[in-house]
Amino acid sequence: MSLTPQPDPFLWVNNVNTTLQEDMRGVPQNIAYYDADDGFQLGPNDPRITALLQVPLNLFRPHVVSDFHETTLDPKWTVVTTGSGSTLLGNGVLTFRTGTTNGSGVEATMPNVPMPLVPGTRIYFYLTTLPNGNLDLKFGIKKDANNVIKFSRVEDNTAANYRAKCMAGGVETNASTTAPGDSVRRFFCISMTSAGVNFYVGNDGGQLMLQANIQTNVPSGVGKAYIKFFNRYAVNRDLELDVVYALPIR
Repeated sequence: MSLTPQPDPFLWVNNVNTTLQEDMRGVPQNIAYYDADDGFQLGPNDPRITALLQVPLNLFRPHVVSDFHETTLDPKWTVVTTGSGSTLLGNGVLTFRTGTTNGSGVEATMPNVPMPLVPGTRIYFYLTTLPNGNLDLKFGIKKDANNVIKFSRVEDNTAANYRAKCMAGGVETNASTTAPGDSVRRFFCISMTSAGVNFYVGNDGGQLMLQANIQTNVPSGVGKAYIKFFNRYAVNRDLELDVVYALPIR
């Protein structure tokens, strides 16, 4: 068997990727290329794809993980309770408990983990609400009250679907999703890209599904990961936070 020499290499201009492969959904995904600022990107920029590598590439990016397996609260978090709100650690989850006083709840933030609001920043949440109804849930990345990227669920007696929201300078873009507000433990992902902000929610089988893309009122600056959970009636509501996985751009 003889090999035919390849006298000329394949040559493509910078930041034009022609080396793609379709994923299981038939969507073309990146294999490898050099981007516009001379960075080498190996693999797709799609949170549904798992990159299996033999060497620990891209360790220059922070991987900030809280899985709440410790006996005390992860010191990266600051917790503020209101009214009868409280938290409880156990079985590998941080439980947010509103108590039975109306308008009570908990807000938790990672104040010392900067999350630049730029393409490439991404964050995952894995959580369960128990039970549904009469609750106000928000989580994502917040710079301040007027500059936020978040999932939101506000409901009275009947469970409501999650909504995707971006707010810049107090002006909000609000997108609906088909992700139900139920007691199924679900993955959530917020991924900032050059084409806006993608919002993913896991289906009952755990696969992340793109639910919304928002391109307007995307805030800038540096935010913090946060989750806020309150009741809307004089009844206790619980939320179990299993994992928060943040990948900010350094």
